Order: sequence, then structure tokens, then C-alpha cells
Amino acid sequence: MFITNQEHHMSAKKKQQATKQRVTVSQTSSARGAASARGATSARGATSLKSQASRASWGLGLIGIGKVNTGENKLGMFEYVCGILVFLAALFTYLYTLTPDIGFHDCGDMVPAVVNLGVCHPPGYPFFCLLGKLFISLVPIGNIAYRMNFLSSLFASTTVMIVYFIVVRVGQSIISNSRISCIISGVVSAGMLMFAATFWEQAVIAEKYSLNVLFASLLLFILIKWQNDTRANSKLPFVFAATLGLAFTHHLQTIYIVPASIYFIAVILWNKKQQLFSNSGQIQDSFLPSPRPPRLRVRLFSNSGRIQGGSNPINSPIRLIAAMLACFIVPLLLYLYLPLRAMSHPPLNWGDPQTLPRFMDYITIQAYKHFIISSPAIWLQNAWTHMTTFFPNQFTGWIVWLSVVGLVFLIKYCRTISLLLCLVVLTNIAAAVRYGISNIQDYYLTSFMVFAIFIGCGILGIMKMVISRGIPPAVAIIFLCLPIIPFHAHYKQCQHRAYYFPTDIARNLLTTLEPNSVILIKGDVNGFPVWYQRYVENKREDVALVDTPFLFQDWYIEHVRHNFPQLNVDISPPASPGEELGYVRFRDILKKNVGQRGVYHYSDEPVPQGYAGVPYSFFVKIVNEGSDVLSELKKGDVPLILRRDCPLDAKATDMLRNYAGGYNNRGNNYLGAGKYDLAIHELNRAVKIDANIPVIYYNLGRCYGQKGQIKEAIDNFKHALTLNPNQPGIHKAIGGLYEKGNNPQQALKEYKQEANISPDDVETYLAIARVSLELKMPSETISACEQLVRLAPNNVEFRKNLALLYYQNGRMQEAQAAFQQVLQLSPNDMGARQMLERMQQML
Repeated sequence: MFITNQEHHMSAKKKQQATKQRVTVSQTSSARGAASARGATSARGATSLKSQASRASWGLGLIGIGKVNTGENKLGMFEYVCGILVFLAALFTYLYTLTPDIGFHDCGDMVPAVVNLGVCHPPGYPFFCLLGKLFISLVPIGNIAYRMNFLSSLFASTTVMIVYFIVVRVGQSIISNSRISCIISGVVSAGMLMFAATFWEQAVIAEKYSLNVLFASLLLFILIKWQNDTRANSKLPFVFAATLGLAFTHHLQTIYIVPASIYFIAVILWNKKQQLFSNSGQIQDSFLPSPRPPRLRVRLFSNSGRIQGGSNPINSPIRLIAAMLACFIVPLLLYLYLPLRAMSHPPLNWGDPQTLPRFMDYITIQAYKHFIISSPAIWLQNAWTHMTTFFPNQFTGWIVWLSVVGLVFLIKYCRTISLLLCLVVLTNIAAAVRYGISNIQDYYLTSFMVFAIFIGCGILGIMKMVISRGIPPAVAIIFLCLPIIPFHAHYKQCQHRAYYFPTDIARNLLTTLEPNSVILIKGDVNGFPVWYQRYVENKREDVALVDTPFLFQDWYIEHVRHNFPQLNVDISPPASPGEELGYVRFRDILKKNVGQRGVYHYSDEPVPQGYAGVPYSFFVKIVNEGSDVLSELKKGDVPLILRRDCPLDAKATDMLRNYAGGYNNRGNNYLGAGKYDLAIHELNRAVKIDANIPVIYYNLGRCYGQKGQIKEAIDNFKHALTLNPNQPGIHKAIGGLYEKGNNPQQALKEYKQEANISPDDVETYLAIARVSLELKMPSETISACEQLVRLAPNNVEFRKNLALLYYQNGRMQEAQAAFQQVLQLSPNDMGARQMLERMQQML
């Protein structure tokens, strides 16, 4: 056979293809062997890596890292309806118990600052002032104080609702198959906060703390919602940052949230990164280094909030943080309100923060640095006292233990949230124990809110156990009755619907004053209600208000000179060496105004030398020494007028006691002038105001005694003893009346009781010696004289009388020693010398 060229070419080509196939098979076989070897090595490495990851995951899991939530729990219509009902229930409660007018605390400072857009006490609360101004302009109900109280109740009611939603949302992530359990737990938690003592008190007055807790609860809610949010375009991180900045423009207590927020945001970002690895098929615990890390670009909410694959893993988180910082900083520009308003010289202008140094001192609260406690021992003592008193007082003693159950439950099922809330409480405590103010319990309101959440989670944990054991969930409805307990415990304390006391007291004080007077105010409780009447209600616009604690500050003198030029206040008055600047300026005001206009200050303040104080009920009018006090007393004859059925809290009771003290002082002045009937009239006024002050009845007894009405005098003295059995002077006064009424036995008994109360009172032992001598009781007389010598060892007459008593009772050696001591004190005493010579002759 013959083979053509074409056929030969085709045969050669087939041979080449066969050869290539053999080579390919050989390469494939080799590659499979290599791959198998590499696979075995990789599998061993992956197993080791996964083991390391598991151990690290357990450690980080202790602080909440590594627990990825892959979806957001949705609230149904029923949950929202219950939340709205919780809000309405809280609002109804607070409106029913709302203070109808201005209250105590800082209300008299905050409300005038809102009305006049002034600068209240540091750090100024610019957001509160602007929001309050808008609210009172848009809501035409009641007077200004009532509107601001109403606004506070809205803040508190919203906080209660947010706490409900926090507990419901946490509950849904744990008990997803029982909506009613989550709702009941949320309602109980909201009810506990709603009726917590301090929270309720703040909800019915125009204070800043309700808004502060609202911000805290809102920030916590946003964080918890962000943790479960899987949307690609979530704006929650920016909402959180802007809300945090806005909260700082209201109150610096927002710092309590910051450490916990930093921790929680870090956990959120880490867990979302872990979710990325899990979704991309990588090892879920991929926070450990990998020999061949995947190329990723982590874009955490820089634009859309998505986490995407790619490169440059550092840029996007930085962009997120930068965007959040921008959202945080922008609201802080509200602090420019302070210098801008200070430039207009409003009626309230604390610190006058126009200049940069004053502004920095103001917003950093330098004026209150003297309240900071530096002793760690006192910090620990305060921490123990606050934890064991404030928290049980809010929720009642045994209910507060449910918060411990809730905390344990959260640690088991929601460790990240439990650590978030614990950090808030710990930061709150660490800050509050270092601050020594009288109303420090108000600084724990954020922690009280967290404890209410813990209590709700405690109920949630119990209900989860109930469900797991097959008990009908309806049994747990009894938990809904728990808020009734704090409601019953705190209702009387927080019922302020007829609380007009601050208003009535301030109006009474202003009514007392002469035209064009000046009040030298000291103290928030006394001054703030007067501020409200003067700067909001425009009562007594002719009266100048001067706060004496600020007189050492140059900015305050400038403020007084601008607002009250008629006082002619000098910023640098002449001073003696060593005199404190504030006192020098105080005396300068007195020098230039006493005699020209009425100058008043509070009755518990001392009157400077060279001046006299005339009691005007709660005030004292300062007059020049030598003035006609009786005529001034008649000018101050103004009765106290209070509305009936006004509940009295501790502040009101203290103020009424001071008011009664003013009438007691008026009675004393009349008593000293011999005007006994006028004195009795003023003292009876004091009794009507406060019938539990012993010194008033003591003075009434003195008045009746001077009038010769022995029975009435003794009755008043004895009534004083029922109020204070150890009141000095009363038994002595009763003894004097018995002695005057020819009843020496009863007088001696009263004098001896006085000696037990006042063992160092010379007059009492003189009275005992005198009556004992009259009753011919030598041993009693000698004993009383010995006490006189003990109290006044250099008194010659006391020693001579004792020596004579020794001599008359045959105690010659003691008499001789006593006369010798008389001669040591008075060598020229001839009587003592003669008695010594006579006794020597007798011996």
C-alpha cells in the first residue's frame, strides 16, 4: 500500500496529541499527589487554628465579644400599643400629682433662665433652656411654672416607655416564643421606674434630671437596637453620636454612659466583622491571625453601613469614627448660647461666661469644686451608704433583690448587654461617691433606671423558668401587681397637686418688704422661689436681689452694678488687712444703703457689728445701732398666709421652723422691752406655725411669769419639757416660780433636776444652796456650795460661805482649811483671819 503525504501528516499529528495526553495525565497525577499532601498539612493547620480560635472565643465571650446576632427582632403592633399605654399611664400619674406652681430644688433657677433665656447655674443646660423656651411659647396651659413641670412629666413618661421597649427587645432575643412574657416584664420594669421615689419626685417639678434620664435611656436603646440591626443603610451610629452630643449640652452626667458606650460599640463592630467571616465561609472565630488572610475591605457604616470584601481594612473604620465624632461635635455648638446670652446681661447670669477663661471655668463647673471629696475612705463609705439606702428606697427593700436575679439572667443570656448596663452603674457610682452635696440621690437616677431594667429582666428570667416547666404563662400575670408596692410606698411623698408652699412663702416674704428694698439672699432653698416671683411673675420689681455668697466674685459685682445701679456697689471698697473680700463688699453695701432703703437678710444670719437686726418674720431688717427697734417691729407685723391642705415635705418643714423662729425672735424683742402682751401675741403666732419648738413655750412661760400668771407660766414651761426633757433653763425657771409662790420643797426638786441637765450652771447651785438653807438642810446646802467652789474656785465669797457652813456644822478642820484658802485669795480679808484665830483658840 502506498501512503500519501496527507495521510502521513495526519498520523504524525495523532502521535503528538497522544504524547500530550500522556504528559497531561502524568502532570495531573503529580498535582493530585501534591494537592493531597498540601491538603493534609492544611487540614492539620486548620484544626490547630480552630482549636486556638475556640479557646480565644471563650475568653472574649466573657466580655460579650464573638456572640453574633444575625437578625433584628421585630416588634409587633401589640407591643407598640402596650408601649403607648405605658406612656399614657405614666403621663396620667405624673399630671395628677404634678406640682401646680414653682417647686424647690433648682426650679426657681431653671425656670427664670428659660423664660428670660438667661444663664442658670453651671454648666448652664443650654439645650434645656432653648427647648423649654420653645415649649412654654407653644403650650398655653397654666402658668409658666406649670408648663415647665408638665414638660418634665413628658420627659419622665417617655423615659418610662423607652425602658419598657428595652426590656421587651431584650426579652424577644431570649424568649422568642412568648410575646406575653416579654410584654409583662417590660410593663413591670416600666412600672418600677414610674413609681421610684426620686424619679417620681423629679417628674413633677421643673428640674433637669428627667431630661437627663431620658437621654440616658434613649442612648441605651439606640445601642441595643444597633446591635441587632442588619440593614445595609443603618444610620443608628450617627443617631447615637448626635444624641450623645445633644445630651452633653444638657447635663455632664451624660459621662456615665460614655465608658459603657465605648465598650459596647467596640463589641458591635467586632461582632459584625465576625458575622462577615461566618457568611463568607471562613472560620467564625476569625479574630486570630490566619497564615493566608483574605483580602477584605471592611466598610463599617462609612457610607451604607455594609461590610464588604476588598482591601484597605483600616480606612473605613476610621471614616466611621470620624463621621460619628462629627455628629457628636455639631450639637456641642449649642454651648455658644452661654456667651451669646451673657453678653445681653439677662437677670440670671451665673458666671457671666462672656470671656474664654470665664466660659471654661463655667462649663467645667469650677464653682462647685469645693464639693469634690478627695478621701478614698469616704468614697468607700459613701458607696456603701448609697447602695444600701438609695436603691432599696426607690423600689422598696425586697423588690430591689429582683434586680440581682435580672443581672444574673442577663449575664447568662445577654452578656454584652449585662456588661453595658453594669458599666453604666459602676461609672455612676464612681462619680457620685466623690461629690458631697445634699441631693446626691438625684445623681443616681440613671442607675435607678438601669436597676428598673434589671428588675424587668429578673421577671423575664422567672417567666422563662415558668414556661420551661410547663406552668401556664397566665400565672405570671401576678407580676403586674408588683408596681403597686412602690406606688403605695411613695404616693404621699410624691403627691404635689396642692403643693403651693414655695410660692406662698416667697410671696409672703416679698409682701413684708418696704418699697425699693434690697434682699441679701443666701441659699438656694430660700432664694430660688423669690427669684421666680421676681423674674418670672414680675412681683416686686422695685426690690433688688443680691446673693451674698457671690460677692467675692468680680463678675457678680459687675452683674449687680448693671442690674441694680441704685445700690452703688463698689467693686474695690476700702478694706482692713486680713478681711475677706466678700465680707468687705457686704459691709460696703450696708454702709451705703442702710438708712437709705430697707436692707434685709435671713434670720439665721448674724448681724455685723455696728448694726442691729429687727425680725420681720423670716427676714431680719438691718438697721443702724441705736435705732428705734420697737417702731421697726411694728412695721414688720405681717401675718403668714398659706393655702390650706398644702402638703409639707422636709424643705417646707424646715422653712416653716425658721419662719416660726422669726416670730419667736420678735416675741423676745418685745419681752426684752417689757411689752409682754405684744410678746405673747408674736409667740402665739409662732406656735400656730410650728407647735413643736420648745424655746417658744419657754419664752411664753417667761412672759406669763413676768405678768404674775404663775399657772400659765408653769404650764408653758412643762409643755416645753414634753417636747425636750433636757432643755436647759426650764426646770430652773419652774423652780423660780415655785420659790416665788412659797413652795420651796417643789422649787428644790426642780433646781436639782436642772443641776442634772446643766451640771456647770452656777445660778442653779446658788438657788439650791439658798432654798436648802431656808429648809434647814445643811448637808444639801454644803453640797451645793462645794459645787459652787468647784465651778468658781477663785470666788472669795463662795469659799467664805462654804467655810462658814463647815464651821456652823462642826466640821472644824474643813472650815480651817477653807478659811486658809480664802486668805490665799484675799490676804486682807479680816473676817476670815478672825475666824481662823477663833478656831485656833478653840482647838
